[in-house]
Amino acid sequence: MKLLLIHAWNEKERSYRSRFSSLLSYPSLTLAVIYSLIPEGTFKRINVVDENSQKVRYDREKYDLVMISFDASSSITAYKHCAEFHRRGSYVVCGGYHATALPDEVLRHCDTVISDPGGINRMCLYCSALISASNIRE
Repeated sequence: MKLLLIHAWNEKERSYRSRFSSLLSYPSLTLAVIYSLIPEGTFKRINVVDENSQKVRYDREKYDLVMISFDASSSITAYKHCAEFHRRGSYVVCGGYHATALPDEVLRHCDTVISDPGGINRMCLYCSALISASNIRE
């Protein structure tokens, strides 16, 4: 299975940043923490995209699971990602401040909402069980 982790940023907020913004801003630790919680060997490949410095490329690879973290100001961008990856057959999981505050709204756009710290661990266990049950390893 292949996993894509995305930290979504509001497209309009990004347009105000200059090419030097990455030198003056700080990276979010969200993706690093999620990555560190995934047991080694759970996924064949894990790609990470922080939209503060990278673009999401929908057709880069076929992902089995896409996990998106975002806040309220980035929700429109995150919902766009959900739709694009759903169209490509990915299972989409959302988390972050906005998903925690408004899980019912977010669930209209994705398959699963993680709205508590333990949710990440449960999702990793679910993925491990799914792989074991179906022998999807490529």
